[in-house]
Amino acid sequence: MPFEKWSKYLGWSWLFIVCSWLFAAAMLINIDHADGYATVVNSQYFLGISEKYAYQRGPLFALLLVPAEYLSNLFGLDSFDLTIHHLTTALLHSCYLFLIWHWLTQKFGYKASTTLAYILATCSYIFFSYAPYISHDIFPGVLFLGMLIYTEKYICTHKVTYLFAVALMGVAAALIKQTFILFWLVILIAVAITSFLAQEPNGKKATAHLLLAAIPSGVLAWICYSLVLPFEEVPFLLRPLEQARVISELYHNPLSEVFPWWIYFRNISAYGLGAMLLIVPSLIVNVKSKDRQQQRIAIAWISAFCFMQLTPFKEVRYLAFLAPLTAFLLAPTISALMHKNCRSAAYILIILAIDCVRIVPEAGLIGQPFYRNTISSFFEPIKFNESPPAILNTFPHFSFISPSKSQLLGDRYHHIHHIGLEHVLSLIGYPLSNSDEPVTSLHYGMLKPGDAFTYANATAVKKQPWHQGRRGLKIEGVQDPKQFFQFTGRAINLSLTKTSSTNYQISNRKKLAYPTLLIRAAKQTAAPVLINQINIPASTIQLLYGAQSQEEKLDVIALEIRSYCNIEACSDGINLTRPY
Repeated sequence: MPFEKWSKYLGWSWLFIVCSWLFAAAMLINIDHADGYATVVNSQYFLGISEKYAYQRGPLFALLLVPAEYLSNLFGLDSFDLTIHHLTTALLHSCYLFLIWHWLTQKFGYKASTTLAYILATCSYIFFSYAPYISHDIFPGVLFLGMLIYTEKYICTHKVTYLFAVALMGVAAALIKQTFILFWLVILIAVAITSFLAQEPNGKKATAHLLLAAIPSGVLAWICYSLVLPFEEVPFLLRPLEQARVISELYHNPLSEVFPWWIYFRNISAYGLGAMLLIVPSLIVNVKSKDRQQQRIAIAWISAFCFMQLTPFKEVRYLAFLAPLTAFLLAPTISALMHKNCRSAAYILIILAIDCVRIVPEAGLIGQPFYRNTISSFFEPIKFNESPPAILNTFPHFSFISPSKSQLLGDRYHHIHHIGLEHVLSLIGYPLSNSDEPVTSLHYGMLKPGDAFTYANATAVKKQPWHQGRRGLKIEGVQDPKQFFQFTGRAINLSLTKTSSTNYQISNRKKLAYPTLLIRAAKQTAAPVLINQINIPASTIQLLYGAQSQEEKLDVIALEIRSYCNIEACSDGINLTRPY
């Protein structure tokens, strides 16, 4: 069959195309998600640059990014330039794709069914949505598959080196993301069930050995977390529990409202349309298989899915780690289909083409201007060259909304990029101590010229009622999404001169380069006032400065808005008309 003849080259070609796309994305994209920025901050922590470890993330990816962060500092790259970090993750995800292909062909050979299984499992909307970034959900999947493969090798050969490899991969997975400690539990369940069903004489012994390997593996991961987590007031060995408690309390609403239970089912096509159409029959075929490895992979897939469904935290990307297992499950099913009907390959290719209608636009997002320097440009006004100025902020998080439409329903964060203020300060080198005040409580006595200022009135997320695209976008903190604003700037000195009984004029500037917020005096209660010109009504001066407004001339500190974002886009402050 012609397709069978060329299948080997098609598989390698797909690997080359996707890896090329990953490295192109690394060069083009200069933005990441909150998890990615937290990981970069943790790599700074290991280099002694950052003061504090970001507790939300595991330490292993941060350690892998230490060379990237070191080189970024060595070459003097911008604080928000993630090119070398993204090249590192591109290399990791290329290794991920290679290992899946290598293990697949090692198991099933260079067949058309193997190639189709590989492409169906890896060609998914969720992969192309998150692979360009510092993702903690994709690469662990190949560790999961590796644990299952080497577990089988250990059971067959009883070589301790294989058991050691399983334990090492188990530690690595848990140190990437705490959730993946479940890999051990799932593998123990799979081995116990298959051994019981097959009445294997060494089944209990193998399960016991795996359990003995899992215990030190889990203990080592626990100690590593205890070493890096910043909860110094908590006893050393209780810090991972404190981490779990703090994360569970991040959301004020019930988690069932924040993360809908149906999110994985509703967005099942995001894991590959063809793969998901075949996954149920593939699970049945492999559970019934006499091949113990395939049987264990099927049981592990089912067990992992059930555990993730029971977990209250749910995002579509959280199941991305199942893709390597999916490839192994699809291969025998596709082989059986093609054996019965040669046209099956054509049908599968048609399904794959339909899936590409969603995937190609998502993969093409790396070329959009939004993904270049949106975050870096936004924080440009508060960067410094020498000694850091004081920074005054009003909100701990910033949101950057992609102009592209998300295809996922019920996913709280997809196509929205967040970064915490602490991470911003760490990246640009500010001390973490800073003033945190609501904008209405600001008075100009709190400022001096040159101070940096950040402002956000809300956080952009998706929540009930759920809709796709921008219809599903909600802003926590304001009623109308159009009221969402965030901006950065610097404090400047303004000299106000009274030119008439009804007017003041800014005398130390010919014009305002940027929109400027006039901040009240300490004893006044008026909200900040936005001005765009040098002439200011005397009534505004009276409102903001009270008794001082009787003077012919007064010097005040104001806030010059140099960059801002709203629900639609980000820009410099020149076109701003209403900031809050």
